[in-house]
Amino acid sequence: MHDRSNMVTHESSNSEVVLPFIENQFEFAEINLRHTGNPDRTLAMVRRAVRMGYDTVVINIDIGDLNSTDETEEVEEPPAKKKKGKAKGGNLMKLIPDPFLVDATKLNLSDLETKGKKFRQFSRLTATLTDSTSVHLLQHHPQTRKYDVIAVRTESEGILQTLSRKGDFVDIVTFDHAGSPVSWLFKSKLINSCINDGGLTFELNYSKALRDSSHRRQVFSNGRLLLRAIGKGKGVVLGSGAEEMIDIRAPYDAANLSVLFGFQPQNSRQFVSANARRMLLRAQSRRTIKGAMVVTDPEKIPTTLVHRKSALEKLLSVPEFRTQVEVLPKDSDQPTEGVSNCDNAMAIDIFRNLWRLVSWKLRRSLNLNCEWPVIWGKPRLRSFPTQQLLNTLSAEDQERMRMIVSEIEMLSRCYTYFPEHLIDEDWLKFLRCRTAIERLNQVKFRRKVEEKERKDLRKKLEKATLVKKCVPTSNEAHLIWLPHAKLARQETMFESWRYIRSLLVDPPPTLVIDCRYLPLLSPRGLSLTALQIQYLICENRARQHPWPLYLCNFDIKNPLVAKEKEKYLSLLDSRLSVSPESTEKNYTDLFSRERIVYLSPDADQELDQIDGSEVFVIGGIVDRAVEPQIPHQASLASAIADRVKACKLPIDRYVKWQSGTKYLTLTAVSSILHDVYCSQGDWERSLKKNIPVRNVKPLDARHKTSKTIYARIHNYDQRVLAEVRERLLKERSL
Repeated sequence: MHDRSNMVTHESSNSEVVLPFIENQFEFAEINLRHTGNPDRTLAMVRRAVRMGYDTVVINIDIGDLNSTDETEEVEEPPAKKKKGKAKGGNLMKLIPDPFLVDATKLNLSDLETKGKKFRQFSRLTATLTDSTSVHLLQHHPQTRKYDVIAVRTESEGILQTLSRKGDFVDIVTFDHAGSPVSWLFKSKLINSCINDGGLTFELNYSKALRDSSHRRQVFSNGRLLLRAIGKGKGVVLGSGAEEMIDIRAPYDAANLSVLFGFQPQNSRQFVSANARRMLLRAQSRRTIKGAMVVTDPEKIPTTLVHRKSALEKLLSVPEFRTQVEVLPKDSDQPTEGVSNCDNAMAIDIFRNLWRLVSWKLRRSLNLNCEWPVIWGKPRLRSFPTQQLLNTLSAEDQERMRMIVSEIEMLSRCYTYFPEHLIDEDWLKFLRCRTAIERLNQVKFRRKVEEKERKDLRKKLEKATLVKKCVPTSNEAHLIWLPHAKLARQETMFESWRYIRSLLVDPPPTLVIDCRYLPLLSPRGLSLTALQIQYLICENRARQHPWPLYLCNFDIKNPLVAKEKEKYLSLLDSRLSVSPESTEKNYTDLFSRERIVYLSPDADQELDQIDGSEVFVIGGIVDRAVEPQIPHQASLASAIADRVKACKLPIDRYVKWQSGTKYLTLTAVSSILHDVYCSQGDWERSLKKNIPVRNVKPLDARHKTSKTIYARIHNYDQRVLAEVRERLLKERSL
């Protein structure tokens, strides 16, 4: 750890280069001056670059393909086995030479010094990676540690995918700009993952376009593909790749070349300035700084940091720093005991996070079985219960609400998948949850709902924009005109007529949803069940021969049920369509017990046939998770209590069940019954059509990636909840 927050020092054998990287001392960088073995020619190119206005140069040594060169050396020297190993090591040392830097005393730096700038030079190694062997060789070769910047050239998407996750030893990704487009240029998601997650930088070179007119079109075409995949140009640097002085262009001339790559000229300076600075800063931090921590009072922050905070932003912009910056609140001249405890806890969290990240990274590099560590960051909770809500709670519920707020705030420090806004209704749902895992699941469910609402809003805006563009601007008649609103109303009317016909003319079997369990469900389970009932109503109404549908034991006086009805089942009160019957009565008050068949997976008798006179009852219980307040075999117990017949679907007879419970969704059960009735008893086809594939697919044929991901998420949740529980106990003891 360095005490200087705004300076990094790098020493080389040729000269000492100071790298404060302050904006008024760094302007332009030439990141690719190729050294081909002639020191005088390289010195002349550096002199020309300095005269043109570059204050930072990167001298590049390109060794080409590691494997091909290595194989050539081995073929030329086929000695004995023991000597072959020695020769291979010697050949590898020759393959990656020592870096080259010019003597800074031979340069005229007076123009830079008068402008308050400092000359910097970096060494760069460029190698071509073709397989995992070359990746391993480049990563672990001792010669690579002597270079400031490591650049790789690859055409493989697999290698680029590896670098996006484990490319800490690489700074720049380049390619043959004059060749045919590489496949990963069309993978914008992969390229942005390398930039945003891996911190890598992509390089564009222009020397071949200036040197040879036959290559010009291909160079600019490849550059356009890269910038189109990235968008705003973040993570792209522009270098000359010069081997002669004539190939170098001044900084503003090089930036203006970005217009030929399809980029706006007003935003082109970043390619030779800001992006290059970010890349070099990352390269230096990789070699020198492992972590940094700043803990200070606001009054003690230097004026330059208060106005621009350049040092703090510089640290935060480099992933390798693994930095967390905290600013102490301004309280009083004399620090209190609470503030001291807060400082100690903050420092402990920072050091714990650094230790966990370092150990995790070490285990991952050794290919050991490692799990993502629990990192305690800043709280993401921004909305709290209002005072109006707290006034409506009892004293016991207010105390419990305070504990829940502390718990949710701790969870927000460990998860990035956290909702942006929480309203009083969400806090009431947290209060109804009985365990911490239920509250965590409710938090994730709320974030999922936010993303869905955001996606729906974006689709509506896109649709409105599209409709606005399609509106004719003249009074000319069109050959094709579709009255969309009228067609939608007619479709709703036809669905209503079909439903009325199912009630009056030749009535088919009746379907009943037993809603007595809704008040006993968890908040997330209640929302999911109401959503399934909504899907069931819509699917049944859209069928050519819908069944009569009833919602029995529907306690509308219960405030929880009323809220879910208003949110998901508002179609029950629609005036434009015929809706199912919802009632507080039991189904035994509406139908005779001889006709009623209660479907339960725990029943002993199987359902053989459907003749059309039955009244099928399905329990309104969510199938996603076990509900603590719902008793075991609840549907069978309800059938026995109401003295009605209980049956189960003949799943075991026609389907080979592979995994998961046999609790199907409401829509799946409804579709199975409807298909069996319409096909006159084809159980096998109906069951295989409507049962999810995950339940009938063999375990060895299923994709193991998703199972592994969910297992890791579950393991992470358990570790987070354990640490949250421990911290809450410590707070209560204090």
